[in-house]
Amino acid sequence: MKIICILFHVGKNKNEITKDSKLRLFAGFELAKENRRSVILFIGGGGLKVSGAELMEKFWIKNFPEIRSDHLVLNSSNNTFDNLNEIRSFLKKQNILFSEIGVVTNSYHVKRLQKIINKLDLKATILIAENILISKNKQCDDVKKYLNSVTYRRKIFLELFLRAYLFLDSKQRVAHIWRCKVSSFVKTVKEVAFVRFFKNYFVKYICSGVL
Repeated sequence: MKIICILFHVGKNKNEITKDSKLRLFAGFELAKENRRSVILFIGGGGLKVSGAELMEKFWIKNFPEIRSDHLVLNSSNNTFDNLNEIRSFLKKQNILFSEIGVVTNSYHVKRLQKIINKLDLKATILIAENILISKNKQCDDVKKYLNSVTYRRKIFLELFLRAYLFLDSKQRVAHIWRCKVSSFVKTVKEVAFVRFFKNYFVKYICSGVL
């Protein structure tokens, strides 16, 4: 069995498929065409109104209806470390030990991804979306233009900082604590806002006899 894992890339608009995610999806499509018995895993974008994994699944069904490979959504994670942890947990839970596992991502992401794969002892091969599409002669001009763009260079630069952070906090403990605190803060703000609304409007209208 071949398992193709496609990681979600979060952009500025969290409810849209980014350029990077689209490249990964199109590359996954090319791989799935080669092996129709592949299982596709859409991973990431957890915590969003509609998870990134679900957005990718919808994009896949709409754009690649001819590929009827089994596919699954893993949407509890929202960063690379947790993405791979979720893949590992899924494989362990399903007792999938000897499958050929490929993780589709972009070229700027490879070094950090490989470090995390090694850290988690995940037996997986990194599949670079841009290389796959160029080798298949798909969207070549568009891909090459993107690779030479300022936007792409910025992502390469950002990865330097993210790799440095990974070196300092290899288990991503700080990130987990930070996300928990932010999540708790947002929840508290929403609760306070609701209470204020209830007091200022609902109670006021009841007292005035409107309701």
